[in-house]
Amino acid sequence: GVMKYRNLLMRRFRRAWYSVENDVELAWNVLKKAITESVEEVCGRRKCRKKKRTRWWNREVEGAVKRKKEAYSRWLQVKSIGAKEEYRKAKREASHVIRTAK
Repeated sequence: GVMKYRNLLMRRFRRAWYSVENDVELAWNVLKKAITESVEEVCGRRKCRKKKRTRWWNREVEGAVKRKKEAYSRWLQVKSIGAKEEYRKAKREASHVIRTAK
């Protein structure tokens, strides 16, 4: 593994080094390409999986959570007992909808 990587890297780097001619950006790109190609050849490439979505998340859950967030925001702005009760009611509703969906 390590020796194969080192040999590949040195071979690629030597081959490309003579074409850079005092250009720092080009030298960096050559080095970066040599490293990444050598690593890929020795270690392989792994496909990244897309982030899984939860099965229970649907429009109903999304709406309930959105209403809860809006009620919380209103409560923070107004600081009244009525706004707090609205938030607590929306919070209970969102919790119930999530539990049902799961």
